[in-house]
Amino acid sequence: MNEDNITRTTASLQVVVTTEEVTHVYGVLNSSVSLSLEKTNLLHSSDIIWKKEDSLMVKFQNFTPIFYEDYGTRVKIFPDGTLSLAKTLKTDEGKYTVLLLDRSGIVTHEEQYYLFITESKEVHPVYVILGSSVFLHAGNENAQSTSDIRWKKGDTLLVRVKNDVPRFYNDYRYRAEIFTNGTLRLDSTRERDSGIYIVERFNRHGKLLCTEAHHLITIKNTDFQKVYGVLGKSVFLHVSNKNLLNGIDILWKRATVPVARLKKSTVFYYGDYENKANIFTNGTLRLDRIDDADTGPYSVVVSDANGRNIHSEIAQLFMMIYTECTPVYGAKGSTTFLFLENQNDIQTINFDKTWKKGGSLVAELNGFTPYYYGHYETRTGVFKNGTIRLDRTQEWDTGNYSVDFFDKVKNNIGRWAIQLFIIDGVSQPEVKYTCLPNGKIQFNCSVEKGSDPLFQWSLDGNILVGETAFHTIKKNVAVLYHVVSGKLICIAANNASESHSDPISFACEEENINTHSHQFESIETLLGTSVFFQFKSSGLAIGSDIVWKKGESPVAWLQNNGTVCNGDYKNRAEIFANGSLKLDKTRETDSGNYSVDVFTKHGTKIRRRIAKLIIIGHTEFLPVYGAVDSSVFLFMKNNTDLENMSPLEWKKGELLVATFKGSNPSYYGNYKKRAQIFFNGTLRLKLIKTDEGNYSVDFYNKYGINTRRWITKLFLLDVVSVPKVDYFCLSNRKVELHCSVERGSDPVFQWSLNGKALSGESTSSTVKNHVLVLNHVVSGRIGCTAANNVSTSQSELVSFSCLDIIPFQTVDSVLVSSLLLLLKNIANSSAIEWRKDNRSVAGFKQEAPYYNENYKDRASMFANGTLRLDKTQNTDSGSYSVIVFDKSGKNTQKGIAQIIIIAFTECPQANGSMGSSVVLFLNNEDHIHFSNIEWKKGNSLVAKLKYSVPHYYGDYQNRAEIFNNGTLILHETQGTDTGNYSAEFFDTNGNVRFKWITQLLIVAPPGIETGSMYTAGVIYGIFRHFVTSILVLIFFLGALRRVIKKLHLHIGKEKEVPIQPKQDTETEVLSTTEF
Repeated sequence: MNEDNITRTTASLQVVVTTEEVTHVYGVLNSSVSLSLEKTNLLHSSDIIWKKEDSLMVKFQNFTPIFYEDYGTRVKIFPDGTLSLAKTLKTDEGKYTVLLLDRSGIVTHEEQYYLFITESKEVHPVYVILGSSVFLHAGNENAQSTSDIRWKKGDTLLVRVKNDVPRFYNDYRYRAEIFTNGTLRLDSTRERDSGIYIVERFNRHGKLLCTEAHHLITIKNTDFQKVYGVLGKSVFLHVSNKNLLNGIDILWKRATVPVARLKKSTVFYYGDYENKANIFTNGTLRLDRIDDADTGPYSVVVSDANGRNIHSEIAQLFMMIYTECTPVYGAKGSTTFLFLENQNDIQTINFDKTWKKGGSLVAELNGFTPYYYGHYETRTGVFKNGTIRLDRTQEWDTGNYSVDFFDKVKNNIGRWAIQLFIIDGVSQPEVKYTCLPNGKIQFNCSVEKGSDPLFQWSLDGNILVGETAFHTIKKNVAVLYHVVSGKLICIAANNASESHSDPISFACEEENINTHSHQFESIETLLGTSVFFQFKSSGLAIGSDIVWKKGESPVAWLQNNGTVCNGDYKNRAEIFANGSLKLDKTRETDSGNYSVDVFTKHGTKIRRRIAKLIIIGHTEFLPVYGAVDSSVFLFMKNNTDLENMSPLEWKKGELLVATFKGSNPSYYGNYKKRAQIFFNGTLRLKLIKTDEGNYSVDFYNKYGINTRRWITKLFLLDVVSVPKVDYFCLSNRKVELHCSVERGSDPVFQWSLNGKALSGESTSSTVKNHVLVLNHVVSGRIGCTAANNVSTSQSELVSFSCLDIIPFQTVDSVLVSSLLLLLKNIANSSAIEWRKDNRSVAGFKQEAPYYNENYKDRASMFANGTLRLDKTQNTDSGSYSVIVFDKSGKNTQKGIAQIIIIAFTECPQANGSMGSSVVLFLNNEDHIHFSNIEWKKGNSLVAKLKYSVPHYYGDYQNRAEIFNNGTLILHETQGTDTGNYSAEFFDTNGNVRFKWITQLLIVAPPGIETGSMYTAGVIYGIFRHFVTSILVLIFFLGALRRVIKKLHLHIGKEKEVPIQPKQDTETEVLSTTEF
């Protein structure tokens, strides 16, 4: 965009404007449209003025809007200058101008827009990559009554279909196709294809039925980053240049529509994006709940405080169809298929596919050619529908897998994701059974191998589930009641496999049931849970009455097939048709003897059974922590309640640890020599590695009834060792200290300075667990305390001093050369060490150098601490630190250096003829992101590109041209342009990162021997004769001097003057030479 500075004077204000091209903006009738500034310089502007043609619309003065005419009801202006126009009219079409004024009333910036208003119901944005094809759909409205279809771009007719006969105009006949439904396809799209396309439908009488508009936007395939989003999810659009410290204005747009803006820490959102966009301080834009309308190109422009564009880029958002499949389980050593459930999705067959596990490639299918990677080459197969087969699976095949689908232009159009778990398959179950009293048969089912098996039982072909009058099923245990024979099968299965046992034939004799038989059983349950009294109803006549009692008090009864519950059992008890009783939400008062009586329909008692219920109260205590080889107390805080409680039992899980009965303790297993139990229930253990786990203690009354249970958990931790403190002197009078321990589980650190505890952040210190940073504190005594739940340890007080910090130095060097990191004024040092990224490079200790393995062949260490690096590499760039130790091993000095390795490239010679143009071209687009580029001839500046703004010097001002990618063009070349040229590329910190050199040779065109060439030849001849004369004169004066010298010597001989010593003669000759 060309810019001319024009000064003009009106009746009321002086204007210095920047005229620019007119920007086209498209709006839809009776909707909203926004006009946003392409360039901003608002920091220096106090007023913003918007005009339509020559009429004032709104003035934004001191952040207060003033509206003119009727625009106050339809116009909204934002602090960044953006103008929003609501309820657009056809009369709103026209030219709009925005003026930015400073405090003196001087216009510092001007932009112009032309607003087009279309009467179409909706303008559909359509995006296409340059060179590819795009479809513009005509819709189906009034399609049957249409006899004439016309496609236009602006006012230019492209194609017309009348009575099913198409006619194309201009060059569209070679690269366009129209279909019977009115859809238009454009092939080989170009930049000039961008714009508004309108389709009109007419009936056979020439009446316009409807119109529809599309806004076609073309983008270059290399100009954007591809971002893929999932429908209804969030997506992030990142700014690739993270060094935006100078950027104070970040503007995101979708096509030409503003989305969000971050300006001087103030955030603005536009239109519908106010509720679905979020912009972050680093420039990243997040869009929430995305849909198909959010796809398309997004641009971001970053401006500095002066409104200059310092960075811009484009991202293309594609909607990716994401499908999360059901997890798959496979057995180790078998074959497993992934994405098998999608095998009938024929839409995926013609796309290229990429399979990954996490971020690692597994396989690819390009066309019909598969490629396999790593250890998958010999045990993997892929299919065109997206299914992948894994053979001989192992546990490490467990993970997250995905398959991506790509279209012909490599756009990711979809992804399937799935989780794979490889587990041990179950072996064939083995069943054993035991005949129990009272007509019970108990079966146990087990497998030798198999991850997390689930068990199911089948009797004579019928699946057994839960609890009934005839059976009880609990995982791998089945209990049958009064079933004297049959065939039972156990089924073991997990997510990967299933296996059946052989049918088990069994036979047990049923017990004889006598009238008035009494049987006693004891049932224990925890307080607040449910308990089930199971009644065996075999042999009961239909119509029998059943009564449950606690002691002599009725609880519930079953009479005439109706159930009744008594008193406070009404909401907690349930009696079943087979006579079983269930109690919910058990209380301590529920403990006691329960009986059930069975009566015939004539009132004769034929059976009684008795059960004892014991309610156990339990308390869960906080975890206990201990260390190996130390002692720990599992102490019950409520020990005052236990004076009359004996005996008690301590267990770890189900393993008995110790008991206390009749004032006599007993210990079991490996706890015999290292456990001690006290009368109040406390248990002391001397800990070993296997002691970690869950512990419980059960308390019994004098009748042997379990009345209470306490539960706790024991964790074993390593004791923390004595902390070690290291410190590093940084620049800006900062000191960084690190506290570390060699051993200790989950240590927590605390710092103290000169006896005062430090925490959090303050002006003088920042504490982050084991790291302490002191600001402007250059000396003192520091202490570090490390602690965990079992121990505390304190470091020795460390004295530090950072009064003597070696100045920061920056060293630039060319790739594959040598460089020196110099040290000066290093005295009384016993050791010196250079480090890069806190890793040793080289050092000097006990008057002998030492080197890191990676540097030993190209580093040299000198006694004064200077480090030389030879054969420099790109990886040598970075921060280096040097630490100087005195004879006591104390850190006395620290310095920091920055090395920058410059990539140096010598380009081929460029040739040109006088009076023509020559291009010095750097064919490397990687350099575009550099903020500064300088071209020189020898040591003289030719041109500079700084933040995309060109500057020219000397006689190159009117005949040089520099581009964003570093290319330099010299016009109207002269003979004096011959010479060595170099281009240097600077990063945002002003450091040279790349340097290119080339030679330019300017020659005369063939046959040109007069004119300027003749003049140059004459001047060169005169100069050559002048130099020759000077040289002859110097030679003559030298010869004359030698003759005079010899005459003096000859006269001296005649006067018998002593000859000067030989040493003086040589001195005289030397002086003469120096002269």
